[in-house]
Amino acid sequence: MHTKKRTLVLLVAIIFVFILGTFLTTKFIEHEKWQNATINNLILQNQLLTEQVNLLNNSPDIQYIDNGFNYLAIGNSITKHGKCDYWWNEIGMAATEKENDYFHLVSSYLKNKNDNFYSVAVNYAIWETNANDRSQTFNMIDPYLNDKLDLVTIQLSENANDLSTFHTDYTELINHIKEKCPKAQILLVDDFWSNEKSNLKKDIASSNNISFVNLSEIRGMKEYQCGMNTIVYGDDGKEYKVEHEGVAAHPGDKGMKFIADAIINTIK
Repeated sequence: MHTKKRTLVLLVAIIFVFILGTFLTTKFIEHEKWQNATINNLILQNQLLTEQVNLLNNSPDIQYIDNGFNYLAIGNSITKHGKCDYWWNEIGMAATEKENDYFHLVSSYLKNKNDNFYSVAVNYAIWETNANDRSQTFNMIDPYLNDKLDLVTIQLSENANDLSTFHTDYTELINHIKEKCPKAQILLVDDFWSNEKSNLKKDIASSNNISFVNLSEIRGMKEYQCGMNTIVYGDDGKEYKVEHEGVAAHPGDKGMKFIADAIINTIK
């Protein structure tokens, strides 16, 4: 009888140790995965911030005109992305060439309607990712803001992960632009991927009395994305094949044209 009890106690102890060991091992693995994911995310964010700082620091000489139409496009990689090992032209990412990104399509339309015209695009994705205090980045966009501007499009949200202060921060950005560009029409461009961010941006546009450029017809539709193995052209005129999944998910020429047409149809 005692032997059976000792055997039962031993068996229960073994099962307990096994369960505890499995639990601790699982927790360790989960922690390692979380830690690795966190490290990889920090590396990615650092790369993104470095790219944006480089783009802003190497911005072109801005020469807004006195008697004509001035257009500023503020955005992320959909608006303009610097050259790197997986992208070969400083244009809207995934457009096959400069003339096909939404900024250049809108600029072409406006240029045809105005005898004197000037436009510039800036990658301001650092605002999206600096969720702790997005207003700290205003000094990086200020050189582009001017009271001569007639149109400002804002295409920011795709890189924003922390949405806890998104509405407040966006309102602060819009008010800052309104103060610096008092005569400009401001258009808020919809999110290309996220329904959640789209709904937030609709509300932001409405509460700040600015126009909203709706992209719901193409959101999530592969035919409006670039896709893998698409041939694009670098600023050196050479052909390159898209082999990066992040690039492939960006709007291709068809998506860029839809965005451009949606903006054009919203311009007053």
